[in-house]
Amino acid sequence: MAPPMAPPMAPAAGPEMGGADDGGPPEPPGPKRPLQGVILRIAEASGGTEVTIDKGKGDGVRTGVRGDIMDPRGRPLAGGRVVVTKIFERSCKAEVGGLSADAIPDSANVVLMVPQ
Repeated sequence: MAPPMAPPMAPAAGPEMGGADDGGPPEPPGPKRPLQGVILRIAEASGGTEVTIDKGKGDGVRTGVRGDIMDPRGRPLAGGRVVVTKIFERSCKAEVGGLSADAIPDSANVVLMVPQ
């Protein structure tokens, strides 16, 4: 008797879904939970914009975690997709997909999808 077949795998996520082919580090596998943070610093970096967020390793943030900068109404800001590139114990740095530094509101919120 043949062993049971595994369920089909979901297709790999593309750039619009925050997949590894969006230029950032690979996204951590497994189920995710939302984690809200605040942007502490916004800076122009080589090739784009970098933000420092008030969540880090102690909060479950890992390199490759994706998220969105939120508008004042709590909706994702167009072009505000972020990818965490560096983590520290209490903060992290992330690249912003399509916004310049001056287009990000001061003290903007960000929602990261961290591993459960």
